[in-house]
Amino acid sequence: MQPNPAAWCGQWTGSNMLRLTWLPEPEQRSRARAVITPEANAKFLAMRYHWRYEDVDHEGALLFGFGDESNPATAAWCDSWHMSGRLLICSGGVNASGAVAVTGSYQAPPGPDWGWRIELSMPAPDSLCMRMFNIEPNGDEELAVQADFVRD
Repeated sequence: MQPNPAAWCGQWTGSNMLRLTWLPEPEQRSRARAVITPEANAKFLAMRYHWRYEDVDHEGALLFGFGDESNPATAAWCDSWHMSGRLLICSGGVNASGAVAVTGSYQAPPGPDWGWRIELSMPAPDSLCMRMFNIEPNGDEELAVQADFVRD
């Protein structure tokens, strides 16, 4: 299954919550905006988003591809706060409601790699939710980011 590009595409505004568990107030909130566009004859969806942390503007991008049943969703992700200059390559799927969930992994020397899951869903026709989870090597997951948007 693939998301309906017409439903996802457009401009979105809302709020971003960055969860930093080591802080006394772990939930850092800011305004956020996003744009989703079809790419390469609508074979891909590109999401570009913007948010703030400690009075610094940050931005990220996701490029989603949708394949066949054996590998239904892939994504490449980058973010100015979360990562260095490397893309996080992810794979996953699309559920019956059209929500996308993809997972990748990143190095955390000197220990084993950690996982990162990105979920993008439309809880209602004009609302969009992006959630990101940090996955410890033992499989425990923790919400790291949640951005809730409404269509402009």
